[in-house]
Amino acid sequence: MTLSIALKLRHGTLVFLAAVFLAVFAPNDGVAKTKLTAQEVRQIFIGVPWHGPSGVFLFRKDGTYTYQAFSKNTPAGTWSYQMLPDGTLAGNTTNYTFFRRNNGQYMYRHSKTNRNFKAIPNRSAPLE
Repeated sequence: MTLSIALKLRHGTLVFLAAVFLAVFAPNDGVAKTKLTAQEVRQIFIGVPWHGPSGVFLFRKDGTYTYQAFSKNTPAGTWSYQMLPDGTLAGNTTNYTFFRRNNGQYMYRHSKTNRNFKAIPNRSAPLE
C-alpha cells in the first residue's frame, strides 16, 4: 500500500471517529440555547396556552396541565405536574425543560422522547 492511500485511509478513519464523537457528545440539536429559570418558566409558560409542534399545552397555576392535539376537538386529558427548583415541569411520565435560543425563540426538551421541540407561548387555543 502506498503512503498516499494509507494517509487517505487514516484521514477517513479520523473523520469517521470525529463524527461519531460529535454525535454522541455534542448537544443533540446543535442550537445555542440558554435554560430558562423557574421564574421565567412561570412568567412565560404557566397559565397561558402555548404550542408545541403538534398541539397545545396549558399548564395551569393549580398544578394541572392539559394537552390537545391540533387534529383533535378535545384535550387528551388532564394531568398533574410540579415545578422543580430548576424550572423543569415534571409530570407523572414526562418532564418539560424550557430553553431560549439565541434568536429569542423558545424550545422545550420532552424527556419521554428525549427530543427538543419548538415552543410558541401566548397563543390562543381551545384550552383557554
